[in-house]
Amino acid sequence: MYNIVNRVTGEILTPRILYRPPRASRRRVGRYQRRRDPTVWHLYMVSVASLCASLVAILSK
Repeated sequence: MYNIVNRVTGEILTPRILYRPPRASRRRVGRYQRRRDPTVWHLYMVSVASLCASLVAILSK
């Protein structure tokens, strides 16, 4: 579980996500919309929360 969250946050924080080819992102969004998996939604929320926490930690220094 923690490994998956780490990998997701790492993918968010890597600079290569700033430029994604539109085809891949569209395919990813379509896959997420097709299967409304609560675990995927939970992982997404956890990654967003950890990203916000890291931003707050950086800004508060």
